[in-house]
Amino acid sequence: MQIAFARSAPHSPWVPSATGSHSMNADESTSLETRIAELTRENACLREAVAARDVFLAIAAHELRNPMTPMMGRVSMLKHALESRELSPEQVLKALDRIEALMTIFLKRATALLDVSRINSNHLFVACTALDLCRELPGIIATMQPMADYAGSELVVDIPFAKLLVKADRMALEQIFENLISNAIKYGNGKPVTIRAGLDASAKNAVISVSDQGNGISAESQSRIFERFERAVGPTTDISGFGVGLWVTRQLCDAMKGAIEVHSTPGKGSTFDIMLPVHPDQEIA
Repeated sequence: MQIAFARSAPHSPWVPSATGSHSMNADESTSLETRIAELTRENACLREAVAARDVFLAIAAHELRNPMTPMMGRVSMLKHALESRELSPEQVLKALDRIEALMTIFLKRATALLDVSRINSNHLFVACTALDLCRELPGIIATMQPMADYAGSELVVDIPFAKLLVKADRMALEQIFENLISNAIKYGNGKPVTIRAGLDASAKNAVISVSDQGNGISAESQSRIFERFERAVGPTTDISGFGVGLWVTRQLCDAMKGAIEVHSTPGKGSTFDIMLPVHPDQEIA
C-alpha cells in the first residue's frame, strides 16, 4: 500500500506589518527625542553650575588676597620702623590695630566660604535657646565699632526694652547682625547706621532693623540680593564681597524659624528687618 503525504505550503517568515513598524518607530523616536532634550537641559545646568563655581573661586581668591597684601606691607613697614626706631609706641599700637582690623576682615571672608560649604552640604545646624536681645545686640554692635569708626559712620542703637527674649542661636545671631551692620557701613556713605529692636503687632515676633542712609537698592535688585553670589552693586564698584552674606543670612533666619525682609528706596537708603520668634518667657519677663 502506498501512503501519500500531502505537501504543505512552505512556511513564510513573519514580517511585521507596515502599520505596526511605523507605530513602534514613532514611539521610540519620541522617547529618544525626549531623553535628548532632558540631557541637553541637564548639560546646560551643569555648564552653568561649573561657570558659577569658576567665577566664585576667582572672586574668592581675589577677596582673600586683598587684605593680605596691605597686611604684609604694614608688617614690613613696622619691622623697618622698629629697627630704625622711627615710630613711637602710640604709632606702633595704631599700626597693629590696623593689621588686626585687616586680619578680622580676612577671617570673616574665610568664614563666609565655610558657611557656603556647610549650607551646600546640609551641615547647617542651629541650637535655639532663650536669648535676650537687650544683652546680646550691644555686644555684637561693639565688635563693629572699629569698622564704623574707620568709615566715619555713627552706630545708633534704639532698643526701648529692659528685656527682649527671642528663640535663637547665639552664633547665628552674631553672624546675621555682623553681616547686616557691616553691609550698612560699607554702603552707607559714612552716614549714621541705626539698629532698632521691637515687637511686631502680634507680639509673637521680635523685629530687629538695620538701616543705612546710602544709595539704596533698586526694586529689581531687591528681588535677587538674597540669592547666592548676588550683590546689589554693579560690577564696576570698588566695594568688595563674595555676594553670599545675605544668602547666608536668609539661610540662618530660616533655620531659626525667622525671616528677613528688605525695604529700600534708591537714593534714600535701605532697611533690613529680621523677624525672630519671641520666647514664651518674654510674657512674664
